[in-house]
Amino acid sequence: MNDLKITINGKDYAVKQSFRALMLFEEMTGKNPLSMNENITDVMMLFYCFLRGANKDFMFEFDAFVDVVDSDVGIFESFTGYLQSLKNVKQLAQPKKKGEKR
Repeated sequence: MNDLKITINGKDYAVKQSFRALMLFEEMTGKNPLSMNENITDVMMLFYCFLRGANKDFMFEFDAFVDVVDSDVGIFESFTGYLQSLKNVKQLAQPKKKGEKR
């Protein structure tokens, strides 16, 4: 699966699930990423951490990042599509339960 690339202020950034990103999420929220809530705050924070973890030159503070997303909602829609693709890959990798259809 390909990682997502997004453009912010004319610069391309990778969006990537990584241990660094998950550790950043834990550090910033105090939550285990596997038990995060599916609310807008946690999803935005995860998005931010995926960007910071993959791009050493990503210098936005969280509030400034939210402003960027507010000005271009397509960025957020791209990320939620990326998350859905990660979820689908994980489901396919898990063994089927007896009688389960996919």
